[in-house]
Amino acid sequence: AMLSSSHAMLLPYAPNSAVAMPIKFFDAINLRLPVVSSLELEARDLIEMHKIGVYYKSRNPESLSESILAMREDYPSYHRNIRVFADSFSGMYNSSESYKNFATQLVS
Repeated sequence: AMLSSSHAMLLPYAPNSAVAMPIKFFDAINLRLPVVSSLELEARDLIEMHKIGVYYKSRNPESLSESILAMREDYPSYHRNIRVFADSFSGMYNSSESYKNFATQLVS
């Protein structure tokens, strides 16, 4: 319910986090929510390359504030970009089928 009324998703991670592509990142894509993220590595590359959100430096309140303001200034573009990005994967991934296959692998 709360996510359905959200305009963006915050992805706060510790500096040097070993997490490269967390589930919450994919949740944001699935929900078509631009991200405000402290993730490095692949997630940051995707965010910046496709302009689907903004990066902020972890544990830096000023950086977080600047990133939120930057997204706010051009929110329609971020929102459009995340929809286009998410739609490019539609039909390629079926979570029901994937979970079923995963469960089958676990019990075999």
